[in-house]
Amino acid sequence: MLDAVEAINERSRVDAVYCPLWDCEPIAFVTEGSFPTIVALQTTMKFWLDSQPQRRADPGWMRTFGDPIIAMESLILSRATAMHSISRAIARDIDTAYGVRFLDDRVAYVPLGLEDWSDGVVVEQTVDMPTITILFVGRLESRKGIDVLLKVVPSLLKRFANVHVNIVGDDTIPRPDGTTYKDEFLSLDSDPTAMNRIVFHGRVDEDELRQHYGCCDIFVAPSKYESFGLIFLEAMMFAKPVVG
Repeated sequence: MLDAVEAINERSRVDAVYCPLWDCEPIAFVTEGSFPTIVALQTTMKFWLDSQPQRRADPGWMRTFGDPIIAMESLILSRATAMHSISRAIARDIDTAYGVRFLDDRVAYVPLGLEDWSDGVVVEQTVDMPTITILFVGRLESRKGIDVLLKVVPSLLKRFANVHVNIVGDDTIPRPDGTTYKDEFLSLDSDPTAMNRIVFHGRVDEDELRQHYGCCDIFVAPSKYESFGLIFLEAMMFAKPVVG
């Protein structure tokens, strides 16, 4: 990535490089130092590990991956020219967890923004009978709270015959035991009539995602940690009640 930016700089001067902290993308820029580097503060390895106790308890994994990532994050935070904090909460949490002590002249607080997705979207209503559709959008991993949602779904579907649940997002992410949350849920010995009212859609393109937002009645995403949470903003664009 550094080589690519240097090549661009030869044709047209690069004044600054902007990188998200996620996956330590700015590491080459802050260590080489040729370009002023602005780092977007997002969910860090320490915060991700809060929802991954098996990883945190694995000395081998922490030694070869977890601890080196945390060390690189600390280096990036100490050397970056400036920070873009997408919420005041993420700056406060990183300051506390990493001992960075952000100075106001290094941090700009600018929430994430999106164009209005609902503008011009025609919602395709395909169900004739009155239903309540609950929508979840996100990767099916513990940090996104999918385990919390799927624990209550069977009783919810049994209690309310008009409730349907749509799960949208990557449902192939393996847990430490190699299974997925989707696999576990579909293996439950539950009322098939009720279970037919939950659909795992997997990854979808943007047009289909907008349709899901437009068609749902309630949006639910019980994330255990979000540095901002664009999914909530997307749902609110369509004036949907949001449960977080």
